[in-house]
Amino acid sequence: MKKVGLILSVGAMLLVGCQDYNYVGEITAGDEDILNNAQLKLGIKVNTEQDWSTTNNGTITITADADLEDITKVQILTCSPFGGANANGATVLNEVDAQKGQSVTLTYDAPVSLTRLYAACVSEEGKYYIKGFDIGQKTVSFEEDLETRASYPHTVSELPQSIILERTEKSYNNQRNCAGWNNDVLYQLADNKEDGMVMVVPNYSKDYIRDLRDILFSYLPNKISNIEKIKESKYYNDNCYAITTGTEPIIVEPIYIWDGGTREASEAHLYYYYFKDSDIVGMSDSEQVQFFKNLPKYKAIQMYRSYRNKYASTGMAQDSIKKETAYALMYWGEGKPTLKQTLGSYQFPRGYKIGFMLRVNVKNGNTAQDKTGELYCDGRLNADVNNYGAFASSKLGATDSRMAWIAANNKNYLCCETGTDRDFNDAVFEIEGGIESFDEQGNMYGQVYTFCFEDRELGDYDLNDVVIKAVRIDKDHVVYSLEACGGEDPVYLRNINGKVLNGNKEIHEILNVSKGANASGDQHVDPVVETITVDPSFTFKDLSKQVYIYNAATNKDVRLSEKGEDPHAILVPSDFQYPLEGVCIKDAYPAFLYWASDRTQYTDWYLRPEIETNVYTYSAFQYTK
Repeated sequence: MKKVGLILSVGAMLLVGCQDYNYVGEITAGDEDILNNAQLKLGIKVNTEQDWSTTNNGTITITADADLEDITKVQILTCSPFGGANANGATVLNEVDAQKGQSVTLTYDAPVSLTRLYAACVSEEGKYYIKGFDIGQKTVSFEEDLETRASYPHTVSELPQSIILERTEKSYNNQRNCAGWNNDVLYQLADNKEDGMVMVVPNYSKDYIRDLRDILFSYLPNKISNIEKIKESKYYNDNCYAITTGTEPIIVEPIYIWDGGTREASEAHLYYYYFKDSDIVGMSDSEQVQFFKNLPKYKAIQMYRSYRNKYASTGMAQDSIKKETAYALMYWGEGKPTLKQTLGSYQFPRGYKIGFMLRVNVKNGNTAQDKTGELYCDGRLNADVNNYGAFASSKLGATDSRMAWIAANNKNYLCCETGTDRDFNDAVFEIEGGIESFDEQGNMYGQVYTFCFEDRELGDYDLNDVVIKAVRIDKDHVVYSLEACGGEDPVYLRNINGKVLNGNKEIHEILNVSKGANASGDQHVDPVVETITVDPSFTFKDLSKQVYIYNAATNKDVRLSEKGEDPHAILVPSDFQYPLEGVCIKDAYPAFLYWASDRTQYTDWYLRPEIETNVYTYSAFQYTK
């Protein structure tokens, strides 16, 4: 493909469609012909600064010094892997085997829509520890400063002793005579004495706060219903209980409060209860629920006091994460305690299960707007409150949870829905110390890149004449998949030197077809896949190593489009649903035109096909890591 020096500007979109051309023999188009054809087919004059680049590339040196035992590899990820079932869409850009303390250097290609990536240490058991870095940054170490690394600065002997319970209160379900709750009693210290269990701790470092914000809000974005992904978690309802290790105090730290000023989170009270598996052996589901209803519930935190009244009326600033106070949970023994006599202990026995509840008290003088009730992590205990007052407008199911767990970087986070929008991030607690980790990561996939080519200089811009997908599986290997050949010209691969995928065989012959393959919606040919060894410095943007095609009919090479050229070949950082034969890229992806006009806008245009029937959707190319 001949380079074209275009004088381009944003222009009006023309109401034209793509057309197919039946070429006979070699055609050599001039610069002006290519320009006119591109403008005709796309219906737009492209910005002069458009370089058609959808990816950034870089090199990062990562030191595998994360707080993990048995580190076996280091990865570069597109986003947080936490939340279960690959909930955040994290993909692997590159990886290498590594041992704890080792420094490794990796190259990467990343979508231009991302400005921040994540280095990950991975243990032999598949446990992750991540740290964010900006694209262009040269080094990453998991060693955090002393403020971040501090857990809680007290030993058990230094904590307040002789803690006793002094008062009780009926739950709202008890007060409302809800079925089965007539024995539900809430226990607490004397008024405002929760401060007796407070430990003031250093705040997180700025880097860790940024990482934690990304972890929380990529899994649980604001103002979006996240209940379905929470229900997919293995830590839902009857599996939502924290399990005690019996080795350390259990420390609870409020780190985030935001309820938009409605106060149901900022003025709530956190309670907990506990039991042993042997207590519920042989019980039916309904019998377990009744057992939990009758258990004593113990007050742990009065939320606004945990931030010294600074956020009592409005909550914290949205997306602001703070760690200022910590509370030690107390073990009050078996059965119901005796007021002013039962002493609490900071040490739970091993193997107990702990459940959590938020008590909300926001009355608006109107029952339909009332937000008073106890909200449980175990959704089976929410049947009454989820259908009461303003809580009912959340449209949560009768037994849907009001809390969810995220385990990230060796820490456990309890995320709460105190209102009605189902985003489950109104209040977040870090719970550390004497509980087992809620580890849950889903299947991790390699980042897919799709190369789409026009085989002629005067193209129709359906970008399916040759389609190749690729995944970098580690620093030394790339998996290439020859997916489609929509054109009929004899074309050959270049810069792939495999046993099957190479420049010796014509592409139709490699796919074992006489005409087009996988470019229309009524037929499918299995793609041809091969793993190719590459140099560790390889990137998909390196022109000397970049895959391209040769058209024997025109005697032309077709390489990825560069600045000043028409989009005759593009690289898309996704498992791209490319247009069907005869469907112009602009008709399959209208946002493509906005990006073509201004490369800083709609940089993820390839994620939004306008009409599914305009794109090829027969199969997906996913490489499990």
